Amino acid sequence: MSNINQLIVEGSFSIEASSPKGTYFQNLSNQSLRVKFSAAGEWTYNPNVGFHSAAGHPDYPQATANYKLPGFPEGSLIVRRGNASFQYVGTEATIELNPMETVSFICNDDGRWGEIGGHSDNQGSISVLWALQMQDEYAQLRDFLAAGKWQEADEETARLMLKAVGRDFESSFERDELSKIPCSVLSTLDKIWLFASQGRFGFTVQKKIWESVGGSPTTDDTETAERFGDRIGQYANGNWVYYDDLTFNGSAPVGHLPALWWRRSWVNAGFAYPISSLVEKLITCKIS
Repeated sequence: MSNINQLIVEGSFSIEASSPKGTYFQNLSNQSLRVKFSAAGEWTYNPNVGFHSAAGHPDYPQATANYKLPGFPEGSLIVRRGNASFQYVGTEATIELNPMETVSFICNDDGRWGEIGGHSDNQGSISVLWALQMQDEYAQLRDFLAAGKWQEADEETARLMLKAVGRDFESSFERDELSKIPCSVLSTLDKIWLFASQGRFGFTVQKKIWESVGGSPTTDDTETAERFGDRIGQYANGNWVYYDDLTFNGSAPVGHLPALWWRRSWVNAGFAYPISSLVEKLITCKIS
């Protein structure tokens, strides 16, 4: 991927035509996610009719009632949803997965799901690429980063974080509010920053630096905050660098950004507590 506006979370898996349970895929987040699945390769549900794509056999476009998904092509790629219903996938489909939902991708053959049935003579496999589609509320952030507008992106990140706890952009975080930001918001923001900066910026980058200078989820002393600030280029010569004087470009010190979320926490929480609080939240959310 070469553009921040493209899908930024992706992976792949394969499905054997002979598998009566197919291949599992799970939404591990606590929110609904839209995922695009693209299938390639050939398999067959019946060696006598030959191999075909995940779209199903073109000569048998409507499976009979004994198939897992009647009315759709025999041998097509389908998915078994969490509620045990089946849905056509073919060569490409975008599916909205419920929070923590587990689905199974399988060949549309006769017999019940989980029983070998018609799968006994199946051959071949299909490869599937999956890509998470980002929510529209992050579009502005991606646009800023794609255009190299690092300060605007930093401000947009703070806005989204403040919004997540019910505050407007001009507000400051209360002492314990960072811990109330949903895991899904922190995870998405972190992934966007990591991608745009090629791993230089993001919350997980800052977490590792915090830990490397002796910080922990319970640290609340100024000395540790100053060591952290020095490492990420925000504290120099015994003073904190003014926000407008930070380095807003891709060559800034590792962990330098995002920064405004931290600055908006100083008034009510001091220098160290916001970092330790965020680190604790990242650990709780298993974001690493």
